[in-house]
Amino acid sequence: MQILILPDKFKGFLTAQQVCTAIEKGIRTIKQNVKITAIPLADGGEGTLDLFIQNNNAKTIKTTVHDPLFRPINSKFGYINETAYIEMAQASGLQLLQPTERNCYFTTSIGTGELIKSAIDIGAKKIIMGIGGSATNDGGIGMATALGYKFLDKNGNKLQPIGKNLINIHHIDNTNYVSKNITIQVACDVNNPLYGATGAVQVYAAQKGANLQERHTLEAGLINLAKIIKQDLQINVNNLKFAGAAGGLGAGIFAFLNASLEQGTELIFNNLNLADKLQTTDLIFTGEGKIDEQTLHGKLVKGIIDIAKNIPVICMCGILDLKNPERLGAKHIVSLDSNIPDQMELLQIATAKIFQEYL
Repeated sequence: MQILILPDKFKGFLTAQQVCTAIEKGIRTIKQNVKITAIPLADGGEGTLDLFIQNNNAKTIKTTVHDPLFRPINSKFGYINETAYIEMAQASGLQLLQPTERNCYFTTSIGTGELIKSAIDIGAKKIIMGIGGSATNDGGIGMATALGYKFLDKNGNKLQPIGKNLINIHHIDNTNYVSKNITIQVACDVNNPLYGATGAVQVYAAQKGANLQERHTLEAGLINLAKIIKQDLQINVNNLKFAGAAGGLGAGIFAFLNASLEQGTELIFNNLNLADKLQTTDLIFTGEGKIDEQTLHGKLVKGIIDIAKNIPVICMCGILDLKNPERLGAKHIVSLDSNIPDQMELLQIATAKIFQEYL
């Protein structure tokens, strides 16, 4: 029997590597003579950069960028053979802010654009990047500003590139865009549209700190951004899959940088050359800290289930908050029903129990 362990982190509790360790120990409690391959994963958010660097033997390039509140911070990206590996969370991630600082009404993705510009400046011709874990809802205008775009109000004044100002954009000036000759592939952790009931604001803005009134303004702002993009750039992002990822950065990077948007799990699977391993795998264990409605929008667990096809998948999680969980398509979903910090032992015991039942 060959088992593949492919988890995401249990955010705030366990790293993906710790999840791998606990699941493997649980399996071997029941059956020693089983072949196990354990690979800690990420879906485009925190941890994606380390995956790319390790798998591609890339060099870590350190640089200074601005965080979501325009403060200078140390950041990094990977680089090898004219290819740069970038993780948005390294510059514009929610984890960079204290809980009291989090409000996507006022945050910017400018640091992500600065990472892209740094990569271009050292000779990158191709960029592969993950855009999960964002603190922003600016539609990518911060990122684009760092690359030479200007977003102007009705009086021709340059707007600060934050979510609050999306509603005020009247014209997009791209005459100073730094480079139009680079290939960008984007690993999106969710497949939401730009706006609407399942869009960036209504699904994610509250957890990024925006209150109800601010969310109304942000929603109207993304609608306005889509209108101005179509008006000035002749690009339609209204029904674009992945457009709502990272607070609308999906739409922005598609429209402003001509990037290709891809399911994060698939892009990462391809980059790690995992397809061959699936052919000899009998059972997959995956997991994340919380399985809920957002999981169905393309989070790593859902992506693995879709890629696995006929291979049974057992999902482990800290909390299960999904109505009709059979929609996920897993063979089994096992919840620890716990938010305690030390989940290693609980995860090991739960794994052993479900593996014994599976056998």
